[in-house]
Amino acid sequence: MNKQADSLISTECPPLPDTFLNIRLSPVEIVDQSPEDIKKIIHEQVCDAGNPKLTGICCVNMDEQVSEAQVIAICEAARELRKEFEKGSIQ
Repeated sequence: MNKQADSLISTECPPLPDTFLNIRLSPVEIVDQSPEDIKKIIHEQVCDAGNPKLTGICCVNMDEQVSEAQVIAICEAARELRKEFEKGSIQ
């Protein structure tokens, strides 16, 4: 999350424990991110969301500038998070 959004959420939004949250990856920023960076960002944002079971990863509006390796990183991050959640490593 960017600092402005983080500040807004922490000061103006009440907790929403049973609400599904979709984390939207930026189709503009992702072009310049390495697969490792993408996975790290997704892991951080899903954990920051507070409930991985109620968190989705959205990657709409990506175009041909996004490499196959970057798309695979998104899928791998989701798979890794699912495994961590099933093992109880994250809650």
